[in-house]
Formats: sequence, structure tokens, C-alpha cells
Amino acid sequence: MQELLGRIIVAAPNMIDKNFARTVIYIANAEKGDGVLGFVINRPSRVKLRDIAEQIHVQAVEPHASAQIYHGGPVGVQQGFVLHSPDYADKQTLRNHHRGVYMSNSLDVMRAIARNQGPKSYRLLLGYAGWGDGQLTEEVKRHDWLISPFSIDYIFGTPIPDLWQKLIDQMNINIAGYSDISGSA
Repeated sequence: MQELLGRIIVAAPNMIDKNFARTVIYIANAEKGDGVLGFVINRPSRVKLRDIAEQIHVQAVEPHASAQIYHGGPVGVQQGFVLHSPDYADKQTLRNHHRGVYMSNSLDVMRAIARNQGPKSYRLLLGYAGWGDGQLTEEVKRHDWLISPFSIDYIFGTPIPDLWQKLIDQMNINIAGYSDISGSA
């Protein structure tokens, strides 16, 4: 489990679960006994920060009012999360992240972003992906997930139109070779 913390996993080409097909996931927490928490980082929603600003009781200012909110996963889809750079933190920020990525589900962080007072780099998400203890390890062994080289740009950089395809190509994965392997996370 711990070896996946701070890593990027990519859905195998044969993934048939619609929640995860063609997804790229950042693993934010992986503790023995607690399972694994991750966030889909390549599925933008139609929602912008300005669309939820009133719900979190803040006036959003540009350029952050136009910030894209992503589908973080199929669990807790009404729950907001922020992956962000370490230049900003509050009491609820999980700081033990690797590779310069902090995580928070604090409304205060979202409000600070809306007011242009938050972290320099961030990704807003609704929902998350979760696995029980040992579950993701088994799915990786079954080749449902591929472990990708990490780049902070995948999380905070300019969105890549088809990040999943880019990573599959970088890993030299033969899509046709996955047709007879599982793929149902």
C-alpha cells in the first residue's frame, strides 16, 4: 500500500468499469488498515468554482472563479477536495504528502482560492476513489491498473486533453494486448 502513496495510476486499456475507464488517478493516502484514497485527475466536470461559490458563502473573483472542478471519483460525489501546492495550508490540510502535493477538504481552503488568497497551484475535485485494505494492490497485480511515472504537471499543470492516452503511449502499452485480461476494478 505505502509504495503507491504519491503515485499516479492509469486504468488499463481493458478497464470496463465506467467509473474508471480511461482514468488517471493520483494516490493521496495509502495506510495499512485504512485502505487507499485517490483522485481522478483527468475528468473535468462542467462545474466551475463560481458555480459553487454561493454554496460555500464566498464571492469568487477572477481568475479563480473560472477554475474547473473535476470529478474526483465515484465515492462521496458531493464532497469537495483540493489537491494543492505546499505554499498554503490550514489546520485541516493533510501535509504528509509526497512530491509536493497537499490535500484538504476544508471549505476554508476553497474560500481562500475563490478570494485569490489560497495556494498558487491547485486542483478542485468533487468525490474520490477508494479501495479497501489490499484491494488496490490486488487490482494492480491483475493489471487493472498501471503505475505511471509521476509528474507534478499532471496534477497542477495545464490540463492535457487526453492525459490517459499520453501516459499509455509513454509506457509503450499495446492496447490490443489487454483484450483478454480482466479490467473490472
